[in-house]
Amino acid sequence: MGLPEEESEGPRCRAFDPGYNKKGKSRKQEERVAAVVGGRVQPASGATKHDLWKGTRCSTKGDVCENDFLIEAKRTDAQSISITGEYLFKITNYASKSDKMPALAFEIGGYPLLQEKDWVAVPASVFKKLLKGIK
Repeated sequence: MGLPEEESEGPRCRAFDPGYNKKGKSRKQEERVAAVVGGRVQPASGATKHDLWKGTRCSTKGDVCENDFLIEAKRTDAQSISITGEYLFKITNYASKSDKMPALAFEIGGYPLLQEKDWVAVPASVFKKLLKGIK
């Protein structure tokens, strides 16, 4: 005799769910961000110096490289995301080495009420430059 079998709708943990594809979701996010900024997906994302780039000025790490910005992309299936100082320090450092401005693109997949999937955070000094360009 054993314990009664539990009826479940699937695996308890997404890691054991054969339909869950974390890398695929991250790749789709990078592709969306690249399309918006005019970048391109780099093969072997995460294993090379950069994942998305435009032009030849990107030679350091970052997920999206555009003429003026180096963007790190993060996503989650939860309802919140943690942005660490380490993420911000690294992307700022890499952007500085490439003569670009840093940005952090993020997606919070666990909150379906958001009308826009992709959000971008930039340092206040960069935001100020962007505002001046609008006026």
